[in-house]
Amino acid sequence: MEKNMREYAGITANYSCFNREERNFVAVLYYLLLRPGNMERFLGLVDKDIQIVQDQFGIYVEYSYLRDLWCTLKENDQKRGLIKNFLAPRCGLEVFERSVVEFNDFFGAVPKPSENYIQSPATWSLKTFAQNIHDNNDFLSVCKFKWSFKAKPDVVIHTSRDNAICIEAKSESGEGSYPQKADEKKIFNQRDIKRIGQTELQKYFMEDLLGVRTHFVFLVRKGVPSSNSHKIITWKQVFDCFDLGDSPRFILESIEAATRGAILSPVGKIRTGINYRGQLPFSEMVTKCQMDGDDILVGYNAGGATAMISSTPAYIRDRLYKWDLKEDPIGNKSLRNWMRGDEFLKIVSEKLPDLVTINTIGKD
Repeated sequence: MEKNMREYAGITANYSCFNREERNFVAVLYYLLLRPGNMERFLGLVDKDIQIVQDQFGIYVEYSYLRDLWCTLKENDQKRGLIKNFLAPRCGLEVFERSVVEFNDFFGAVPKPSENYIQSPATWSLKTFAQNIHDNNDFLSVCKFKWSFKAKPDVVIHTSRDNAICIEAKSESGEGSYPQKADEKKIFNQRDIKRIGQTELQKYFMEDLLGVRTHFVFLVRKGVPSSNSHKIITWKQVFDCFDLGDSPRFILESIEAATRGAILSPVGKIRTGINYRGQLPFSEMVTKCQMDGDDILVGYNAGGATAMISSTPAYIRDRLYKWDLKEDPIGNKSLRNWMRGDEFLKIVSEKLPDLVTINTIGKD
């Protein structure tokens, strides 16, 4: 064999430059959300009034709450009672008086109905209980209940135990729907029942079953039509608001792939638009410059220091600032749009003297 596949395709760029896997982008998002200040910036995109309860806060990837909750139930009476609480009006009380194996058999639990324990709704067979539940509304309720035990939103951020942000992350695929199997779709068609959207099921799962007040977010590569249930945010909006800090190069390349797509030249080199390490609001940028001085560069589009001098104090105070390391910069820069940290501080002290007191500029 003369060439391997990479050589044949002319690929010399890192895989991070053209990786299209949604779960990889979710992993990058998770990493960046854990960096200081980035969670607060993300919450600002979703709803500025969201508050975090620190000892109840958590970020969960592929959130499988109901699957794991079920595993905490040890007694059959607990399991039967949980199902009865939500489905008794839909299935009839008589079902809940049956033996364990008859109860499992009614819902078609697979691989076969157990004689010893109540099986998880995740194991129920739609094809079987469709024969036992004739009302379409009742049937659909049982379907949604079953699907919820396999539902795994891409990312759920618990800002408290009773409040959360549910994120459905997309790169190129569209929103999924239920049912997904061909034989189950046939049953829905025969009964003239419309499909249930992925985001509709998430709302039922989070709010109706778990009782968690939830902000729903659809994270997409490009803007899509507005949603009644989900806030639409693009990957670019999210990554642009983050401080990337000293993130590894593959993280920066993954961000480029998520926001603009992988653009490979014939020889496989990536044309990346990322040319900064992070973005900070005014007060944090001032603090960083006071600490690192002329070791960093501060971006100011359309003219750098000259443009900043001509700007109003309000504009200077209210905008975000890109920054990079002077000795190890990322990407290509037009020098007219960048200034050293000490230059930035000097202009700030002249334009907003009441907000900032600068005792030292740069390092000794």
